[in-house]
Formats: sequence, structure tokens, C-alpha cells
Amino acid sequence: MRRDGLTVTEKDRKHLLANWPLRESADCWAEVRLFDGQSGYECYLLAMNPEDEDEVYCILKGCSTEWTDWRLSEISRLYTASGTPLSTDRQYRPRRAYEIYKQLTRDDYASGRG
Repeated sequence: MRRDGLTVTEKDRKHLLANWPLRESADCWAEVRLFDGQSGYECYLLAMNPEDEDEVYCILKGCSTEWTDWRLSEISRLYTASGTPLSTDRQYRPRRAYEIYKQLTRDDYASGRG
């Protein structure tokens, strides 16, 4: 599945769809990591709505860290300060959502943003 600069592999798509019932559980897996290497912005995709595959549930790290519903079409329109689309982390290995959130919020507090 490709939306502008954002690519979700078929394997990732299947995992994201399977995670939809677990989306609000911190025990589900984050399957895809998108990032801006210049700003520290990160988006971890946790689940995809089977009835509307544009709707995803994710963990965002920007000014702070939050869990949120979002749309792939909106994520694909995000650009870095240099005008390039967000990068998909090809080296990323899926991790449990609670581990990611714990690390990101720890980073927020260490930097004074939490």
C-alpha cells in the first residue's frame, strides 16, 4: 500500500489490521516506524481499521508523546523542515507499544518536555 511518500508493506498491513481490536491495549505491537531525522519527530503505527484502511492508531512523538487516531492520507502529507516526506525506518523491528511509550515519555521527561 502506497500513499504519496508513505509505503506500508502487505506484511505490515496484515499485522496492523490484526492489531485493530487491540489498538488501545499497550500490549499490542508497533509494526511501522516513521521519522524525521532532523527534528526527532516519530510516528509508530500500531493498528489499521479493517473497515477504513486509511484510519490508523499510533504513538506520536513531537513536542510530547501521545496515543492517537490518525489517517494515513494525512501522515503521507507531512514533510520535514527540508521539504522531504517522513522516512520509513527499514531497519525497525516491531516492539510492544508499552515499551515504546515508556521510552519516549522517559525521553520527554529527561528533555524537560514531560
